[in-house]
Amino acid sequence: KSLSVAKIELKKPEVWGLSTETLAAVDGGYLIAYAAGQFFWGVLGDRVGTRRVVLAGMAGSVAVAVAMGSAATAGWLGVLFALQGVFQSSGWAPLTKNMGEFFPRRVRGRVMGLWCTNFALGGMIAGVVAGLAAEHGGWRMAFFVPAGILAAICVAFAILQADRPEDVGLPSP
Repeated sequence: KSLSVAKIELKKPEVWGLSTETLAAVDGGYLIAYAAGQFFWGVLGDRVGTRRVVLAGMAGSVAVAVAMGSAATAGWLGVLFALQGVFQSSGWAPLTKNMGEFFPRRVRGRVMGLWCTNFALGGMIAGVVAGLAAEHGGWRMAFFVPAGILAAICVAFAILQADRPEDVGLPSP
């Protein structure tokens, strides 16, 4: 959500003066990279496990967000946003598999329905946080503040996440 918030400032002539077409190209690069990343991370998640894949994606996303907040040109911002798409796509496929490891088939629909609300609710909260950060600290803060929050989430995930119930002494569903 950071770029969506930062676009408001980046379009202003006194900031970068980016055109709608340029910003659309940046968004397109992100979406293509995100779609391609889904295949890459899904396969990798099967091979090395959810925990490793999602941690790599979150850590990469944090690093790229900081770089985006530090970017000096639209071209660099575009390259970084495409890379952000690759890292952000690391979550869905591996975490969906992970849910299947922890919950029996009879309740997976309910669990996944609840889990999926995090994308809508999380996206809404992320937009508000990025917007407030930009409002109080400038467009670059729309990247830095959410990166800091995701870094904290990454640490919590590293401590609490397991690939299978058996990894933490629980029975398989």
